[in-house]
Amino acid sequence: MSALGRLLVIPGIGRLAFKLLSIKAQYGIRRAWGHMAVTFTAPDGDVARLNIERGPTLPLPDRSKALASRYEQFDGRPEDYDMLLSLIQGVHGTHWAEQRREGRGQLWRISPPYVAALAQIARDADELVQRAGTVGEIYLDISERWRLAVNRQPMHRTSFRLALSSAAHKALRAEELGQGLYVWFGPDAPPGISARSRARLEAEVGEQVASRDIKRR
Repeated sequence: MSALGRLLVIPGIGRLAFKLLSIKAQYGIRRAWGHMAVTFTAPDGDVARLNIERGPTLPLPDRSKALASRYEQFDGRPEDYDMLLSLIQGVHGTHWAEQRREGRGQLWRISPPYVAALAQIARDADELVQRAGTVGEIYLDISERWRLAVNRQPMHRTSFRLALSSAAHKALRAEELGQGLYVWFGPDAPPGISARSRARLEAEVGEQVASRDIKRR
């Protein structure tokens, strides 16, 4: 099992590790690309008030919290996510239920059959983690075919797996709450983390891993 897999399946560490790994992925991506994708779910009323040009990682005017985390931004364009949805087997029909644009931002709503398919991928992965302690080939197979189909550098394999995992679990959350699942496309927002904070985050993950006596290969 990879270092990424070992971290992501440990209770109490998975979310922290995901944040750290996504920050690292973003820093490498931002140097060469300025096209970001953010998958999120939110109540219809909040989505209707969203400034699409600014994106969901910035708070609504009367809120202190954004609709999506800036740590879950990944390199991506609409055609890339269209390709991801086309790789999901057993689902047919249009990928997108709605598309809106404001300035440099775009908001695309994923069609319900594809939300259901992504949510099932998350369920299968979660069940496998509980049973075997690993997500195995569930994310790896789709994310690797996605990476090869997009065929663009400097995106790393880990970035595709993280983006797929994020989308799948957001779909599961959307189903549970009866909300839509959206992908926002636009210019990236600053990660908002200093080198000192990043080092502290890395140290925290390291301490938690060490405290659980995780074997390394």
